[in-house]
Amino acid sequence: MITILLLIYSLLPGLAKIMGNQLPFVLNIPILIILFLTNQKKVQWRSIDNYIWYFIIYAIFISFISLAFLPSQSLTLFMGIYMYLIPITGYFFAYLIDFDQMVKSIKVVALVHIAFGILIYPVTPYYPYIAGFAEIFRTGVFGERMCSVSGSLGFSSLMLICFATLFFNNKSIKDTILLILVTIGLVFAQQRGAWLGGVIILFLNFVEKIKTGHLKIKEMTIVRGLVMLILGGVLIGAGVFKIESLVERYENQFGKQAVDERQNQWDAGFENLVEYPLGVGVGQVGQVSRVAGWSVFKICADGDYPRIFSEIGILGLLFYLFLFVMAGLLFIYSKFNISAVKTGFFVFIGLSMQMIGSNVTEFFFVNFLYWMFIGYMFSNIRTENGRMIIS
Repeated sequence: MITILLLIYSLLPGLAKIMGNQLPFVLNIPILIILFLTNQKKVQWRSIDNYIWYFIIYAIFISFISLAFLPSQSLTLFMGIYMYLIPITGYFFAYLIDFDQMVKSIKVVALVHIAFGILIYPVTPYYPYIAGFAEIFRTGVFGERMCSVSGSLGFSSLMLICFATLFFNNKSIKDTILLILVTIGLVFAQQRGAWLGGVIILFLNFVEKIKTGHLKIKEMTIVRGLVMLILGGVLIGAGVFKIESLVERYENQFGKQAVDERQNQWDAGFENLVEYPLGVGVGQVGQVSRVAGWSVFKICADGDYPRIFSEIGILGLLFYLFLFVMAGLLFIYSKFNISAVKTGFFVFIGLSMQMIGSNVTEFFFVNFLYWMFIGYMFSNIRTENGRMIIS
């Protein structure tokens, strides 16, 4: 049931494109309700959970205060609550859904989306025969970027989550093959923030292995590496994937140009923060308001952090600093011997890197998973005598 519900949840953007309207997105809430009702457990709340509640409550409070006293838009406010704040409940679903079950569900979601992404990839030999169908889902997707049902950005974020989950929960050759396919999807989505997130995940994993003295090369690691190289080479050699546009995007647009493209929006985000330090309310400066075309504030459509600081103000800035401090303490003091904690940490770090240049937390399903993995990341933090203890 969990896997089916999450899969449906992830496919709603595609259903909306087929129907030509946004009506399918109303199913988000019933899916969350069913997930909640079918996964009831006795929960022991921890003090760290309070910070999540405080953030949600303040974000709602300042949004309605801004609506009353600032030229905020009511429609985009409710869209912001729907797309950004409601998915934060994913944090609490980490209490209800067993991590091993979540890994199984993520594998199914990964398989479906990467298979569909390959199916509608525009440079495959058979694409001309399915172009009419594929263009329903590829409308608005630039060039030869790979996508699934929600564009290349949402697809890359989902692949990044699946990449980290499979990388740290790889138990069979089947998992390795799926990891290869997910990695291909991550690369060919051509989203630089997702590339950065993947590289940082691998780098910090290497550092963590050195720190704990677990840097060993096992026979199965070598076998899986060879399988990845061979399968990837076969797919590229067969013309299923072409690397010309990928190389061009790396050489011509990575680094300085990526920063230049977003500098004005980042500057705008901090100008919003200075002018409205308490925040202007959710849905007022991000993708939601850009698409609506109604914002009177400075738009921050490419970069979650300036959007969050603009919309939720100084407390939003402090809250995300708190998340990074806690993640840093986990990396330093935790032995990462709990798979849920380790995977949660690396998903959080990977997506956090992508959030520098993309508004990934305005995608309902990706945002839900982001917060759910934060819940798993914090699952070994407990409170003793009023102090937080990391085990």
